[in-house]
Amino acid sequence: MANITSKGKGWEIRNSIWIMWTFPLGMLSYISFFYAGYKVKQRKWTIAALIYAALFIITMVSYDIFHSDHPIYNVVSTIHIIAWIVSIVHAFIIRPEYLIRLEAMGSSKYDHLKKRVATETKQKLTAHHAINQVESPRPNMKANAPIEKGEVEERLNERSSVNINIASEAELARIPAIGSLYARRIISARNDVGSFKSFDHFVEVLSIKPHLAEKIRPHLSFPSNGKLNEGEGTREPNKAPAGRVLDF
Repeated sequence: MANITSKGKGWEIRNSIWIMWTFPLGMLSYISFFYAGYKVKQRKWTIAALIYAALFIITMVSYDIFHSDHPIYNVVSTIHIIAWIVSIVHAFIIRPEYLIRLEAMGSSKYDHLKKRVATETKQKLTAHHAINQVESPRPNMKANAPIEKGEVEERLNERSSVNINIASEAELARIPAIGSLYARRIISARNDVGSFKSFDHFVEVLSIKPHLAEKIRPHLSFPSNGKLNEGEGTREPNKAPAGRVLDF
């Protein structure tokens, strides 16, 4: 006999054991159909299970009420035997469809699992690649030392920051907390003082309010050997001119 599915004869036999519930004189036939309907999500077989269960209950009640020589008892007995035979034939009829549906459900779950694993793997590789793209370890850091989350964020911020002492007006204007208007003021102040020695020096020269300073801080860097833009020359830092205010 040819296989019904691609799983092989052994798999088909193992997944057909539920049919055995139909053999004990039809008393447990409904269990077979409940199981088949639940396993492959088929309401029609669940309904069949309810019908076989109802016939079984009616038979049991009739046996308790009527004597063996009563005509109704004989009718009920005949119906019970017929229902038993029908349930066995019915189970073998639905078996091929049950096995095909069961195989299809298994394949769908397997495909879903493969997609989920592939997605999770891709996300892990992306995160790993992002960490590897961060600047190489600092001089005092071991090459294979684990990198903490805060360290990664700090390095990413450093990569996205602008060197205040060489940045052009356009680069400064792209910083959300600065804009084009104050970018000109920063350039002007930088020309006056020569270069900004630190973030505190920058805030002091431009009299930036504290809450705005915190917004700007992640976007600026202050290398100690930073050079000015070409053509600006190098000047010794002077004290900030009085009255210069940067107010957003």
